[in-house]
Amino acid sequence: MSEAWELSSLVHKLNNIHNHLQTQLALLHKQMDDNKQTEAFETLVRLFDASHADNLEILQGLFDFKDDQLPLLDCSTKQRVSSDALRSKIVLLFISDLDLSDQEIMILGHMHLESREEPDMFPIPYEVVWFPVVNKATPCTEVKRKKLEDLRSTMPWYSIYDPWQIEQAVIKYIKDIWHFKKKPILVVLDQQGKVVNLNALHIMWIWGCLAYPFAVSDEESIWAKQTWGLQLLADVFSFCI
Repeated sequence: MSEAWELSSLVHKLNNIHNHLQTQLALLHKQMDDNKQTEAFETLVRLFDASHADNLEILQGLFDFKDDQLPLLDCSTKQRVSSDALRSKIVLLFISDLDLSDQEIMILGHMHLESREEPDMFPIPYEVVWFPVVNKATPCTEVKRKKLEDLRSTMPWYSIYDPWQIEQAVIKYIKDIWHFKKKPILVVLDQQGKVVNLNALHIMWIWGCLAYPFAVSDEESIWAKQTWGLQLLADVFSFCI
């Protein structure tokens, strides 16, 4: 009887030790991951602060997570592509969650179609990339996957192939530095990957293709060139409806 009690007590102690070690190991893994994400975030900050010959290094910092060589999906062909498809182009990052309105997609779609039908109007080609931000703390369900695919089916541009694989440091950068909250934003990167507009949606809504190349520095000159009058208001109104 005494031996059985001692054995039971020993098993209890071993279980306590095991549980304690498991807890400590989980905390260690979390600390290591936190340190990794902090380092990745700081690397991203330095990357955007530096000058680059083209935009590829910036794009790889945003897209090429977990050594994925084909992080993008061409929504029109359903083919996966690399970040190199965007090299030395103006890149419009359409950042949103999975709750998108048809109007937001329609406006970008109109611009995208125009850039393909009249390429001479856009001496430096631009591409749109849908960057869906999802909550990685919740599981990726079939319902969410279907919603993602349904939205992609209405888009003629590129999309992140698997938004649930986006590094947490990238999401933190988008929220902390680019101030993405809930409403969609359109971040514009020039050919060297420099951010020239943190949200070009409003100037695209107003000016359409006249907003090209969508930089904040060009907006004042666009307004200054316009002749104020009823025709201007009519043109703006016709584009917005």
